[in-house]
Amino acid sequence: MRVLASLVLAAAAAGCASGGSSHGGARPVEVEPARVVATPVTTAKTYKARIRVYVDAGYRGQNPAHEQQLRRLLGAAFRILEPTIGVGLGEVEFRSWERQAGSDLPGMLVELEALDPADDVDWVLGFVDALGHVAADAHQLGEARALGKYAVLRGLNDAAEVTLLDEVLRGMSEHERQALYGRRKQHKELVLLLHELGHTLGAMHVTGTDRIMAPSYEASQSSFEGPTARLMAAAAQARFAAGKREPEAEWRAVLEHIRKHPWSGWNEDERDRLVTELEGRVKSVEEGTAGMPLGSRVRADDREKFRAAERLLAAGRPADAWEELEPLIDFYPDEASVQVMSCRLAVAAGKDGALIARRCERAMQLAPADAEPQLRLAQSSLAAKEPAKAYAAAEAAHGKLAGMSPGLKKELAAVWKELGAVTRAEEAGSGDKEIAGWARALRSRYGMAPGAVPPAREAAYVAAVRDLLKLVYARKFPEAEKRAALLKKEYGDAAGIDASLCDLEVRRKKYPAARALCEKAIKRYPDEAWAHYLLGLLDKHDQKTAAAMQHLERAIALDPELENAYQVAAGLYDAAGKKDEAAKLRKAYKEQFGRDLP
Repeated sequence: MRVLASLVLAAAAAGCASGGSSHGGARPVEVEPARVVATPVTTAKTYKARIRVYVDAGYRGQNPAHEQQLRRLLGAAFRILEPTIGVGLGEVEFRSWERQAGSDLPGMLVELEALDPADDVDWVLGFVDALGHVAADAHQLGEARALGKYAVLRGLNDAAEVTLLDEVLRGMSEHERQALYGRRKQHKELVLLLHELGHTLGAMHVTGTDRIMAPSYEASQSSFEGPTARLMAAAAQARFAAGKREPEAEWRAVLEHIRKHPWSGWNEDERDRLVTELEGRVKSVEEGTAGMPLGSRVRADDREKFRAAERLLAAGRPADAWEELEPLIDFYPDEASVQVMSCRLAVAAGKDGALIARRCERAMQLAPADAEPQLRLAQSSLAAKEPAKAYAAAEAAHGKLAGMSPGLKKELAAVWKELGAVTRAEEAGSGDKEIAGWARALRSRYGMAPGAVPPAREAAYVAAVRDLLKLVYARKFPEAEKRAALLKKEYGDAAGIDASLCDLEVRRKKYPAARALCEKAIKRYPDEAWAHYLLGLLDKHDQKTAAAMQHLERAIALDPELENAYQVAAGLYDAAGKKDEAAKLRKAYKEQFGRDLP
């Protein structure tokens, strides 16, 4: 889970200074920073934190005495944290960070995580160069991984801050402004660091503006509120007691604390996301859920990010899952599971077609035997209303059907169903009652016997029979006959074509010709539902009631959506005094259509 934890100078505070003498003039309260204090919490034990600090070239250049300054900053932070969460400052190690170019904090965080596995320390902190202005964006000054060990923090721009204060506090002397600036900077650095460390211990943003976990910086921020302090303490105590052996101990502790001690001041969306994520983590540990296999090159923390993405997708949150996985994609370009998952999530999150193509093509290069990338491309093409591309991709996936998981087979069957490719849907959805029922009804309705039409032409055949019947219903008989002749050249004597011509002859009242065509259709495909229905009408016309009932019952059994068949059959049952049969039919009609039979 990524939690952005950036703090901003309050512009409103800067607008509150008044003019006046530099000798004895009242200092504006709004710009004087608050004193940061601990929020004492009773803890079972006190631990010492081992910290590794990485400092990039920009920060070193802007802060020549950076090591001394950062030691003071860490000391101040842990003097607040020790009585709050039971963790004081232990050993601190400094390293230079020759990081990649770029000013994107999420990318820096991922780079730091890839650089240092943090096996022998409790936190890894990165300090990077300041922005060229006083930050006013909540995502510009710091970022941390929730319930993780990593945080990246920016330096503060001295010149820009001083310029801002000079413009606002014109009534102060230079000495007073410099002193005030020093206090403000120390306060802001301390609050920012505590804010980020709070996120690593499960702390969420809060609704008030005067607390450290507020989403934006205010000079009035002075402490963690009690509920957040107790949550952080629960996380810290569980983490330090269990060590690396049982990371799930911290997850369970935080989850249990949130459930037992809910608080309305936490950001609701962050709380819900954190609970969902932790429930998934704990469940995966309890059930031994393995998820997709990962290569040995994937670090432990990154494995957890990958699993988090899996769980978020399973919870119906593909956009959040993509956000969780995205930092791993470029850092593991040759890890097949990461790239296959990126293909899956790009489609699920509705990313643009070009991005989906890149992700899925890379996945296919790394996992040529895996059918999933082709399946995802088929789904993407369907969503883009490109059936030809969808068919080609689905056919490529179908060639690997034997190695597909049941879940992927079901998804592939759904793609084939939407494309109208009955045979392929039956193959992919073998054993699926829903797919089997759909395929049986479609074959029966359009007279498409298994093997009568090539799989690649099935959707076109169904569409062609539908168009033929539209001509028949519009009583455009000559045009319908010409169309049927063309279809027979293309599809042979498919039962659906003869059934359509049977319908045409019924409407012409050429009943013997109609009967011959319907019987021919049924001989070719005994499950041709429309032909059975039409023969029921012909038998009714010829007063062959028993035969008519038999054909109508068969038509309804084959295609339960043939509404007219129910109406004709009910009339015959009523006329014959078959009350039980009529009642049963009416019940079946209501179950099928949700209303009484007219």
